[in-house]
Amino acid sequence: MLDTPTRFIELWKINFPLGSVNEEIINNSINFNVNIQETFGGTELSGGSKVSDEFPTQPDMTQAHVLVKLNPEVEHNIRLAFVFIDESNVYVQGSKNFAIKEKVHPDQVNVDYIRLLRLVLNGRSLGHDPVIVGSCDNPLWDELSTKGFNTSKFESEKGVDSEIVSHIADILYTEKGPGTIILLAGDGDYRPILRRALTKNWTVEICFWNKGNKILLFTFASCSNSIQKEGNPSFLVSKLLKDIDLPEYPSLKTIIISLGPFYKKFTSAYGTANTSEKRCLKINDEHDRVKYDDVIPCYEGLNLFCFWFKYTDNSLRLYVNTFDQWDQWENIKTCMKRKYPQVQEIKKDKYCVLKI
Repeated sequence: MLDTPTRFIELWKINFPLGSVNEEIINNSINFNVNIQETFGGTELSGGSKVSDEFPTQPDMTQAHVLVKLNPEVEHNIRLAFVFIDESNVYVQGSKNFAIKEKVHPDQVNVDYIRLLRLVLNGRSLGHDPVIVGSCDNPLWDELSTKGFNTSKFESEKGVDSEIVSHIADILYTEKGPGTIILLAGDGDYRPILRRALTKNWTVEICFWNKGNKILLFTFASCSNSIQKEGNPSFLVSKLLKDIDLPEYPSLKTIIISLGPFYKKFTSAYGTANTSEKRCLKINDEHDRVKYDDVIPCYEGLNLFCFWFKYTDNSLRLYVNTFDQWDQWENIKTCMKRKYPQVQEIKKDKYCVLKI
């Protein structure tokens, strides 16, 4: 049942045969622009009317008799997502997860929170500015605040958790109807507020790395009941979760999204690498044209981890993971040449040098 104030709910008396076609119409009435009076021949029940007064005897169960309609403001809220990011959690645990795999130092790792936000929204609209809270220095912090993020920084991780919990509590008690909470964090301190959100009929999505997620506390049953949800992206959806999902409300479930399969879409490394282990594309960029936003789409389009560095003389190095990946190296070169048609390929041996 929606935890929605009655002033936002309309009850309509209808007498509508339940058949395959008509059931589809009713199920699609989530489109709140439907005119119930014209579509169903309905009569709106006044505020003082009781459903029991309208149907003193057991109604015919082959007919639909009551239709609930939400105020358009509430319907709008249901489609909105509210994003909360524990920056320290995401960065620290993330760098541990893939730094070794990609043969980079953890200090070279960067998380692109704008791209991460786009990933977890997956086409949905924001209900308010995304909240990002951290406890470590981040050179991107000032940029995030100019990109629409609500940013806060604390000395300790406990301060971070408390701040995010406060932000979640604010929306639970100020929004007119339930939406979707998207939490990017792994600390167990968030469990109580997430349970409260579920009881108020909010959808809860937890996006985090598989390792280091203290919120979940998977049981064997929850792991064995996990399913792979088809779509774009392919998210892992858990059917049973210990300590979050509520046994007394079996229909309320938490959606778990593993960031692991998608890290190449929002992380990168910046620094130099041992070229005996990685193939390197050299670019002479004397006019300082090439920026991060020019480089990462080439890697992203090829599903490669972006590892690059720009020297003080504006020369660049674009790396791929192993020296044997000739096709990947060639594909990045082709991408950069397509992006900058004026590029000159001036050397071709162990390395390729492009002059832009």
